[in-house]
Amino acid sequence: MSFLESLLSKIERFSHFQGLAVRWLILPLIFVLNYEIVARFVFNAPTDWAYDLTYFSYGTLYMLGGAYTLLVDEHVRIEFLYMKFPKKMKSIVEMMGYLIFFFPIIIAYIVYGIEYTWESYHLQECAKESIWAPIIWPYKAVIPITAILLFLQGFAHFMRHILVLKKGNDHE
Repeated sequence: MSFLESLLSKIERFSHFQGLAVRWLILPLIFVLNYEIVARFVFNAPTDWAYDLTYFSYGTLYMLGGAYTLLVDEHVRIEFLYMKFPKKMKSIVEMMGYLIFFFPIIIAYIVYGIEYTWESYHLQECAKESIWAPIIWPYKAVIPITAILLFLQGFAHFMRHILVLKKGNDHE
């Protein structure tokens, strides 16, 4: 196994582990939702914080699941023509998509996500539409973290397609 293949395997194992770890965020989300339902409808004592925690938990779960979704190839794709292509043509199409769309957008998310998070942290920004008014820079920090994780997994996919073209074997 070459250095590149070893590196790609490590990135893919990390994406897999990270995806499996992130799925546990569903438990606090379920707990908060159930707590709010019981507090609101049984005790007539709704919380000030449940909406915010639900919003933050679900958003974090959704965003951080992106790299794992890319790893297991479950992103949306229009496949009516793609499925008929030979392996090498599929790799070329995938590589063009990564170069034209994926990498530029992900790099922008990283750069602007860091700036967005830093500004929020510097201002100690709070959620304005909330009675509880939690600080939101930790939630905003999920944006560049997600983008970095997606970039790594996208890099691994891109390089696997290069290996398909170089070696002529399937990367799946």
